[in-house]
Amino acid sequence: MYSECIECQKIGISCDGPNFFAMSTPELLAWCKARKAYLRASNAQLAEKSGMPKGTIDRLFAGEHVDFRYETIRPLLKALTGGAWAGNPCAAIQEDEALQKKVQELEAELARRDESIRHYKENYDDMTKLVANTNKRHEEQLKFLRGEIKRKNKAVTTLTVLAVLALLYIIVTLIIDLADPSRGYYWLESLLHLPQSIIEQTGHIM
Repeated sequence: MYSECIECQKIGISCDGPNFFAMSTPELLAWCKARKAYLRASNAQLAEKSGMPKGTIDRLFAGEHVDFRYETIRPLLKALTGGAWAGNPCAAIQEDEALQKKVQELEAELARRDESIRHYKENYDDMTKLVANTNKRHEEQLKFLRGEIKRKNKAVTTLTVLAVLALLYIIVTLIIDLADPSRGYYWLESLLHLPQSIIEQTGHIM
């Protein structure tokens, strides 16, 4: 992946080297082995330059340390690049900065979109609650009005039936009176249960 940096003569002079931060653990070990072979350096020489224990370097190149932190191998990278290496490669710094800037812009855009979605969702939830409450009030009002109409219709029906019955009663008593005038005010006598003498007197007065 970074084979062009293996034989680079500028590493440690005018260029820091490849972008080690972007490499995986196997890639870092592969680069170190290739660079070591190119320099024809021994593990003891690298231990002296890096300050790392020779046993640690032996285990790294033997593949025994498969999982390690970046800071563990950093001194070895420094020794392999000539001693002046500090971080990202000189050529890749600008690329990394541009990439980080692009990532930051995308993250900011995603944050704005998330905020917009949250805002729309809150408004939607509020509108949904408002519509639900309005529908509930309308249903309650409609139920009340239907009950009022039902009660009024029942009262009107009851009054109508009573009026018809009263009218029929009056008509029947009048027919009886016409058929037998001696029994005047028959319907009044039946209704009030008054003695016939009082009713006759009332009839004479009227």
